[in-house]
Amino acid sequence: MKSLFSKFISLYTIIILTTFLLLSTVLTTAIKNYFLTQKEEVLLEQGKVIRDQYALQYYTGFMDRKKLNIQLELLDTYLNARIWLVDTTGKIYMDSRTAYDSNWVGEQINVDILKNVMEGEVVTIRGRFGGSFVEPVITVGYPIIVNYKVMGVLFMHSSIPAIQETISYVSTWILLCLMISLFVAFIFIYMLSRKIIKPLNEMNHIAKAMASGDFGKRIIVDSEDEVGELANSFNNMAEELKQLEELRKGFLANISHDFRSPLTSMKGFIQAILDGTIPKDGQEKYLNIVLEETERLTNLTNDILNLTYMESENMDLEKTIFDIHELIRQIIAQFEQRLLDKQIQLELVLEQETLYVYADSEKIKRVLYNLIDNAVKFISPQDKIIVDTSIHCKKAYISIEDTGPGMPKEELQYIWDRFHKADRSRGKDKTGTGLGLSIVKQIIKHHGEEVFVESQENMGTTFIFTLPLADLKEYKQD
Repeated sequence: MKSLFSKFISLYTIIILTTFLLLSTVLTTAIKNYFLTQKEEVLLEQGKVIRDQYALQYYTGFMDRKKLNIQLELLDTYLNARIWLVDTTGKIYMDSRTAYDSNWVGEQINVDILKNVMEGEVVTIRGRFGGSFVEPVITVGYPIIVNYKVMGVLFMHSSIPAIQETISYVSTWILLCLMISLFVAFIFIYMLSRKIIKPLNEMNHIAKAMASGDFGKRIIVDSEDEVGELANSFNNMAEELKQLEELRKGFLANISHDFRSPLTSMKGFIQAILDGTIPKDGQEKYLNIVLEETERLTNLTNDILNLTYMESENMDLEKTIFDIHELIRQIIAQFEQRLLDKQIQLELVLEQETLYVYADSEKIKRVLYNLIDNAVKFISPQDKIIVDTSIHCKKAYISIEDTGPGMPKEELQYIWDRFHKADRSRGKDKTGTGLGLSIVKQIIKHHGEEVFVESQENMGTTFIFTLPLADLKEYKQD
């Protein structure tokens, strides 16, 4: 299997090589055209100077042939261009390189552009000038005009291979710099690819370890880009999975204890009844205990099933308009004996006599029961519970506050988790399963409302949830 790193390197290598070839081709062509165009412009500029300052002086008698020839030789050396003066018949009568090549003087020129120049046109061509040269040249042709009459033609020839030597030299350096740049870019891309792939490989190894049940490994994050953000998210996920695994193990341990204890008790009582250890007149008492334990197991099983159903996002709500204050009074009545037994004072602070909300009354009843049950279980005798309601922004706020031991700050973020059961929740009351607050969270979530908690150690805990106010106008019309 081809690794992601090798794919990155292969892709970047193809991109780099393609870019290098394209740049090489484009730059070489551009440099060549630039130099050739520049040479043509220089020849055109100097050709005008030669025609106006030297050739015209010669034709008007202000300069003799010998002096003009010397000037042409100097200009030939300066421009690296062969200069011809051609008469009106097309014969060369002066050549800047006669000193070492006199064969051209007297030669007849047979090129098509001669006619154009004779007609007063300035021309520029590239090629072998009708076969006159072995190598291609740039040729500039200027008409020599005296008193509006063409007296001759000035031709200037510059060797293209000679120009190409300069082009090759410049191109070589440019390509060398380009290769160095691309090599440096390749090194950076290689390092960047390694930097990107390394955390991904670590994630892969850690994911495999997590699949095997090891949630302790983490990725070292050394960047603040998208990869670093992904690594942080992965670490957070691993931390949450670790905590979830710990909660799951704790839940299994607790639930096993909660199931095993009543089952062991029930088995012992039934066995004692069957073998006659418990006399007939005492059997009813122990059978009632067995019945209570079965109800407890039934409630525990129902809690697990209900929470699983709620978390599936398929929970149906049967919303109606009802008085939340009346519902609160009903729930408090169910706790009357427990409050008396534990000597807990309960204070009811209601915004008004009635407060109608629009929600699923049975589900909200479960929320109130679980929150008040939580408070009763965890606070000590002589402590206080305050149930308060208020209205803000067209919402009802229901608060259940206790003056119990409170919770440490680090524990608050986990109290809604399924299976979570803090050490204090075991307290003297062994009936909790760690599912009550998870059920509360799911019910309020499905209503589209909020539930939150405020707590300080030794200062108590307050749970608050919201419900939408009912539209009583519609209610009365119905």
